[in-house]
Amino acid sequence: MIGAVGTKPEEIERIEEFLNGNRMTDSAMEEASEMASKAAKPIANAASSPSYRKKMIKVMVEKALRQTLEDRTKDKITKE
Repeated sequence: MIGAVGTKPEEIERIEEFLNGNRMTDSAMEEASEMASKAAKPIANAASSPSYRKKMIKVMVEKALRQTLEDRTKDKITKE
């Protein structure tokens, strides 16, 4: 789910399907973030341009995926 780029939050199901079918590697996270950027249809506003928003979608999705992987790894270590 991505938000703050269009008129409403948008779910991008093919990214979820892609991630469910792949290991969480650097290249998979990069590809998923690129898919999010390509799928987004950001609108222009006073704060930023659509091209900037598309770039930031890629950055923020990859950051969120890396944080999720880090959190899951910490949880797994803690449970052992």
